[in-house]
Amino acid sequence: MDTSRAMPRATDTPSLSPTARGIEPFLRALPLLLAALAVALLTAGCSPSQKDVEQAREEIRATLLDYLPRMAEAYRTGDVEALTDRTTERERAVLHKQITELEQRGMTMDTELLDLTIEDLNLVSHATAYVTTAENWSVRVYAVGTDRLLREDPRQFSRVRYQLERERGHWTVMGRNRDPAINNP
Repeated sequence: MDTSRAMPRATDTPSLSPTARGIEPFLRALPLLLAALAVALLTAGCSPSQKDVEQAREEIRATLLDYLPRMAEAYRTGDVEALTDRTTERERAVLHKQITELEQRGMTMDTELLDLTIEDLNLVSHATAYVTTAENWSVRVYAVGTDRLLREDPRQFSRVRYQLERERGHWTVMGRNRDPAINNP
């Protein structure tokens, strides 16, 4: 008796009806579609509201109004440690390098922030922001160790892009880049 035809083999696949074959591509794509829907729903709930953006704008402006005079003091004294609670170690190292390079060229700066405007705020999340500012500074450049004024610019305009992160309830400057096309050397 030949039973090979009566018993299905493990390698045989059942034949699908025409209706089942029509939805087979949909069934194969279903896990991917569900994953995409879940991501869309999760990210829709994470977008900062307009109220969040306005609150962040006020907080970031206050942070920068605290940070920038401290940065100016660091340029005057060479001491970047006063910025510890407002910026990262990496950003302080970048600032220290810039101050050292200025001193190696025989110069030191005395600056004062005159005006700060937040031109653009991109609140990526409740804890990450990218900010573009327009800043006006009074800048005096002296020969190192003297009162000899080398250059004075009473209204130097700078456009600066900052990356900030909210840590322990306040904003911290992670990095900053001045627009070289606008700033004086």
